[in-house]
Amino acid sequence: MTDDRYTIDTFPFDVLRSWEQEPRRRGNQGTRKTLDYLHNLTAFDIETTRNPDNDQAWMYIWMWGFEGIGVLLGRSWDELRTAMDRIRERIGSNTLVILVHNLSFEFQFLRYIHEWKPEEVFALRPRKVCRCYIGDSFEFRCTYLHSNMSLDLWTRKMGVEHTKKDGMEFNYEKMRYADTPMTEKELEYCCNDVLGCMEAYRAEMDRDGDYLSTIPMTSTGYVRRDVKRAMHPLMRTLHYMAPSYNTYVALREAFRGGLTHANRYYTGVILHDVHSADRSSSYPDVICNDDFPMGKFRKVRGCNEQRVLRLINERKAVLCRVMFYGIRLRDEMDGFPYLSVSKCRGLRAIGPDGEQATYAEDNGRVLRADFLETTVTDVDLRII
Repeated sequence: MTDDRYTIDTFPFDVLRSWEQEPRRRGNQGTRKTLDYLHNLTAFDIETTRNPDNDQAWMYIWMWGFEGIGVLLGRSWDELRTAMDRIRERIGSNTLVILVHNLSFEFQFLRYIHEWKPEEVFALRPRKVCRCYIGDSFEFRCTYLHSNMSLDLWTRKMGVEHTKKDGMEFNYEKMRYADTPMTEKELEYCCNDVLGCMEAYRAEMDRDGDYLSTIPMTSTGYVRRDVKRAMHPLMRTLHYMAPSYNTYVALREAFRGGLTHANRYYTGVILHDVHSADRSSSYPDVICNDDFPMGKFRKVRGCNEQRVLRLINERKAVLCRVMFYGIRLRDEMDGFPYLSVSKCRGLRAIGPDGEQATYAEDNGRVLRADFLETTVTDVDLRII
């Protein structure tokens, strides 16, 4: 990876005309539409200074690395706009991928040079940008979300030539401006970030035989891809097991999160000499070692309480909508009620036969009710 440095006036923009498209891949490429990616990588980074008195920050240098060419350096946003215009002119209808380590940070500055439309930004959650576009010309990708590692750790793990330099020597506390002269060591620190980012991304692509249209956007994308490959021989079985729409709705009704609840008899009380035990890696342990239903849910006709209990004793998975009348806690001193108000229907002032109905709750958990309806599984029924 060449580490030649250029300014906006010396950069060989015409070289980009000779950059070739990567081979077009078949299948789901995970893009908003089929784009003609240029094969060569680029990476972008900025360095900023923050004023501790008013918490305002500004960019004083930006670095744009180009695979096989070097690093384009600029000190102002106007220079970046000019560079983008010149690059857009030379790449035509092709798309240039721009890698950014922690794109969410750079995006807060880049949004002032481009008015992003909602469809141009893909964010995992608010202010966590995974990918964004400027038209069809530029596609920014977050390599931090891709690697789930700091740039220092990622470049060292991939064994690339340009690893991240020591930040202590760079001194982030120093106030710098767009006209602040940069030393050779400071420029080397800045350029290494974009060079190392491109090298690590290319190393991962070569290792896994990926293209820009196939490489996962996030670290969990690798896991999803491995799971899809492993499950491919079972696709016919999975299609058979897929629930119908009505069954899916019932499954969503029955879904519930972890069991956490404050004991109402001890809320606000400081307890001493309390001991607890925890299971490490409980979820993967249960997934690997417990049994799960593998058949398709089928409707049971003429069902009653005894038949449901018999099916549960036969180790069948059960999903049903049930109505309870006059339900109470078995032990009034139980501080951990199981039924959740948010999962119950029919907790109303008038019962099914027109009589007055009441219920009592403890912070969202049912203590007693004259009537309620809910959707449960065999696990729920055993507990209830």
